[in-house]
Amino acid sequence: MGATRDREEEEVLEDPEKLLRWPMRIVEAWDETARHRLLRVDATGHPCMEDGGGRYRLPGQFVAMGAAGVPARYFAIASTPEELPVMDFLVSRGTETTDALASLEAGDGVEVSAVFGEGYRVMAQEPPRLVVLATGSGIAAVRPVVRSLWRREPGLRARTRLFYGEGAPCEHAWRDELRGWREDGAEVHLLCDAPGEGSASRRYVQESWWDSTNEAECREAAFVVCGATAMQDAAVVRLREAGVPDDRIHFNH
Repeated sequence: MGATRDREEEEVLEDPEKLLRWPMRIVEAWDETARHRLLRVDATGHPCMEDGGGRYRLPGQFVAMGAAGVPARYFAIASTPEELPVMDFLVSRGTETTDALASLEAGDGVEVSAVFGEGYRVMAQEPPRLVVLATGSGIAAVRPVVRSLWRREPGLRARTRLFYGEGAPCEHAWRDELRGWREDGAEVHLLCDAPGEGSASRRYVQESWWDSTNEAECREAAFVVCGATAMQDAAVVRLREAGVPDDRIHFNH
């Protein structure tokens, strides 16, 4: 798929009752940050485990998820297909639904739809380099892309660059995991909109990439993008200015 915007990962569904058909049990839950909470659910019995249209096939796919008494919203699956039957979801507090989901603990239940979306087409390629641009909870959609590609090609670790932006330095999810990515040879840039304490730099992701890229990267890399619409639009402008063709700019919708 070419450079087109993805669906907002938390878009409110019009008729969630027609989509939320499968109960799932939370097996683990913890706060990644004050804003983000990780829910790990058991997908046993869900169609994502079976052959057919509802199967979880590619990183970047998503589901509708809800809890009793609140509207359903879309959430990217933050774990890889290889990790089934567990599925991870990153819930960002700030709406009626996400606040309700973020209050849940291990043992509580949620309702989940079949799997939607085409996922990231980059999974059909063998990129010699990988650049990931993500903001906010968009990190949840791109995390399984990186993990799956690295599982398939371990040498890609040293040729991966991540630019991940949040509103404040303390809001980056999976900080321990990202530290491990650095130790494995990846280049990880944690960026933020607001100044404050922490290791994050105050930069926009697309501008940080623009100031540090090179001709070889623009010629060879696959670019995986997910996050706020404004970032995605600005990233496409910068990527095209750098001569990156649309078939190497990947969105999950």
